[in-house]
Amino acid sequence: MDDEEYYELLDEADWATQSEHEVLLQLFEKVGFPANFFNSFDWVNDCKDRIEKPTDLPLIERISEMFGVIPEFNSEDFETNLRSIGLEQIKYLEERWQKIGKREEYQNPYRPSFRISNPVELFMMEASYGCYPSPEILIMLFRCFALYFEAKGKLTLEDVFFGKSVKRAGNYAARKANSSRYVEFHYQVVRERAVTSVLNKPFSLEKLALEFIEMDCEDAPKIVDVESEKVDSYIRGYHRWLKKIEDIEDK
Repeated sequence: MDDEEYYELLDEADWATQSEHEVLLQLFEKVGFPANFFNSFDWVNDCKDRIEKPTDLPLIERISEMFGVIPEFNSEDFETNLRSIGLEQIKYLEERWQKIGKREEYQNPYRPSFRISNPVELFMMEASYGCYPSPEILIMLFRCFALYFEAKGKLTLEDVFFGKSVKRAGNYAARKANSSRYVEFHYQVVRERAVTSVLNKPFSLEKLALEFIEMDCEDAPKIVDVESEKVDSYIRGYHRWLKKIEDIEDK
């Protein structure tokens, strides 16, 4: 590849990168594509790959071709005086971040876990430990907010970060609260199984579940209400939750 061809590819990738939120909005309006696509590990991993190879087109561009949606030039651009992020800005973010951090093993590639379901939750976890978020995580946040402003009222912040509310299940916060009851329990299950294995002692899921049901102190959250939950139903719910988590982690 000669220099002229390289810079042509770079210019095309730069335009596509700056237009990502506009393309996603068109996909949402024309084919109902999920508005919370930026807050996904698929998008974050693609962004990370493009940081290493900036001539690559964004994943959202390739998806629009699959749906036959031709990106339209928006002559209005932003009416909010906000600039988009192009390859130059991404390059600066990466250079500055490399001076203070590096990508850990769990970031190659990014994937969901039983604690983290999406990049926003990863951002919150990293910040809570005093870690600087990587450029792709910061760009993800920018893209979500850019899409929100670009939609001009057609999308809520709930839509662009977590998607539509689910009937009878509520918004994402409500769904997360319902599923998170098993997160700490699962962590303790993994820990106790490892400890009892080393000590050559039997492990009892029922005993541990009972401890969690009865748990009600300042240092540990009350997972369930003893009056309304029994051990067997709690364990059945845990297994249903675990199946969903395993299905997600296996993808």
